[in-house]
Amino acid sequence: MPGVIREIGQDGVRLDNGIIGWESTPDERGVWRQRLTVHGPDGALTAFESQTTLTAVAAGETVHLPWERMQVLETGGDEGTAVRFQGQQDGWRYALTLHLDSGARWLEGEVMFETETPCRGWFYYGIGTSSDTQCWIYPWLNAGRDMTPTLGGHSLGMDCPGHIHADLAGVPLIITRREDVVGGLGFALSHNYHHDSLGFERQSGQQVLAVGKGQNSGRGAFHGRAQYRPGVTYRFSFQLFALSGGFGELARTWAEANDFCFDRKRYYTIDQALEIVVDGRSQKVCNGCDRYISEDVDGMPVRGYAHGSNQDRIAVLRQSYNAYVDYLLYRRTGREIFRQRAFEQMDFLLAAQTDAGWFQEDWQIGSREWSYEAVGEDGGVVTIIDRDGSIEARSVRTSDKAALILGAAVPESERTLDTSTGKNVRGPRPDYLGMTCHYVYKMARILEEEEGIVRQDWMEALGRCLDWLLSVQREDGGWAMTVSTDGTLQTDAAPAGRLLVALDRLASALGDERLESARKRQERWVLAHCVAPQRWWGSHKDTGLMIDYGGLHNFVQYCVQRYERTGEERYLAYALECTYFNFFEHCPKQLEWLWHYSKGGIMEQGNYMQYDIDNMDNLPCFSWYKLAARTGDAFVRAFLDQQVYTMMHTLCDDPEHPWYGAWPQYLVDSADAVGHYDESPVDKGASKYAGSIVCSVVEDLLLVQEEGYEVPRRRSALGDKR
Repeated sequence: MPGVIREIGQDGVRLDNGIIGWESTPDERGVWRQRLTVHGPDGALTAFESQTTLTAVAAGETVHLPWERMQVLETGGDEGTAVRFQGQQDGWRYALTLHLDSGARWLEGEVMFETETPCRGWFYYGIGTSSDTQCWIYPWLNAGRDMTPTLGGHSLGMDCPGHIHADLAGVPLIITRREDVVGGLGFALSHNYHHDSLGFERQSGQQVLAVGKGQNSGRGAFHGRAQYRPGVTYRFSFQLFALSGGFGELARTWAEANDFCFDRKRYYTIDQALEIVVDGRSQKVCNGCDRYISEDVDGMPVRGYAHGSNQDRIAVLRQSYNAYVDYLLYRRTGREIFRQRAFEQMDFLLAAQTDAGWFQEDWQIGSREWSYEAVGEDGGVVTIIDRDGSIEARSVRTSDKAALILGAAVPESERTLDTSTGKNVRGPRPDYLGMTCHYVYKMARILEEEEGIVRQDWMEALGRCLDWLLSVQREDGGWAMTVSTDGTLQTDAAPAGRLLVALDRLASALGDERLESARKRQERWVLAHCVAPQRWWGSHKDTGLMIDYGGLHNFVQYCVQRYERTGEERYLAYALECTYFNFFEHCPKQLEWLWHYSKGGIMEQGNYMQYDIDNMDNLPCFSWYKLAARTGDAFVRAFLDQQVYTMMHTLCDDPEHPWYGAWPQYLVDSADAVGHYDESPVDKGASKYAGSIVCSVVEDLLLVQEEGYEVPRRRSALGDKR
């Protein structure tokens, strides 16, 4: 127990190590206020400023608890300075301790409290920042969940209050940025935050960030449904950051504060993983499961990989991608089955092209018809295109479990058309079609290079789809997430990162100035609406304009690709800043309450509380490898090693499993504890394996291996540049 140096009087107290300074003094009403500043060359910059308080929410009332005793504590040696605030009121006994270490750019905090009577609510430490400060936490991307990127000013996905269950977050930190100061409030990594929450609320003239014990939920931002009992001493630790710089400085500082290092060790080598993939992928039927579909329907050759274990469809928009990867595997292994499938899938893709030029989205295997977003267990609306071209919407009810995760009632009636979110607007998706076009070209190119075969029909199909894409680009340079089948209706814009990557490659390869002009306009739109505010959304077609991480990954891939093509340094700067922001979206540790490996996972999107691996029609490992090589950034290189290790953990390597050689759509569903492979020992829930998205993982691994990447043999420190 640290000794007391002195009592704090009305003149207040200040902690200052020459880097940051925290001070607290009473105002004219006797209310203690706190201020955290960063020392800069031009003076102190304020990061946070508000009342110094602990707050108890109980029985529908919010009480800011007063202090009775304030003390400066002895820490010993060069360990900086600490203060302790204590008090008791309304049956609560509580204490707040803050410690500033010499040389640190963060404060360590600890809260202790007890209650005399049983109650439900939320007990938290809060601090304020100015109303113009940007705030983020993933998977809600902005801490309030009511800031929307849509140009029409509509609500984005969910209008829930700003409480964030920390066990569903990436790094449990609310990030702030205002001018040249970045900061954050969150739990220390060593703290088990399974049942704890972060909070955020806009109040008059400021924004309040909060960290507290127990699950904060309900209709208000700080509502609270945690249960507190007499006779129990509750504690939680937190950290408060403030520094000059960007997300890179914040990430490295957070890692230092938490003794964080990436897991950089070997699970499978790339060769070992690909051997498993080839063995499983080559089987048309694997342990009773139809993995590759091959049938003729009314003279049309239906060929392609089943999308996954939970959805009975072929993802037609990935046909060219899967065909290209199959050809890569044919080139690697010499197995003729992969070459045959590459041609078959391209033939089916051409059969899926409409007169307008766009390709159909999905093929329902059981009902044998084109469709848009066949929904699995999560609920939603399936739109079926009948043989006569008419469209039928079939309502699927969302489960009670999903409603519980969302924290709000989910309507079970037929959902209405909503262009502001993209929900129930069924039709071609420019973002996905950009990817389709990209890999039609890559497939045509590799076939000509390897065998001298020119497929003019493929290139003509590519041209028709590109013409359609150019015809629907918005005047502001963006693209709608979805366009109706008749072309008369467009949703609000989305980042369309897959399309941006494709335009850059195709404009150069085809020498088409129209594509280059479209690329420039889209880049300007993405820089203004996505990169500057770090808001990314719309990469998943099943939930409309919901926030996610996919567009960011595509943009990093685009920037690395552009740098390789042009040598413009600004693209490396964009890629680095986005990558460091993306780090905070990843789970930073093995979560104490889960049995499977969770470190390095990332939540799929704002209303799907499940940890994914990074690959989703993008090449994150290849992009990060090139980025680290071009910049010498050791943090990014270690981040790459972590993602490869996490990815290898999820590969289904059981030869007796129906999805042997496939990757699951996610590591785990945090709400259900669905785990590695098929079942969790907790509740026997089944993982959702994905057949059609394996293509991007395979290409990513092949590319990094081609560049000379080797999976590390041992765990190493953060800064090791091996």
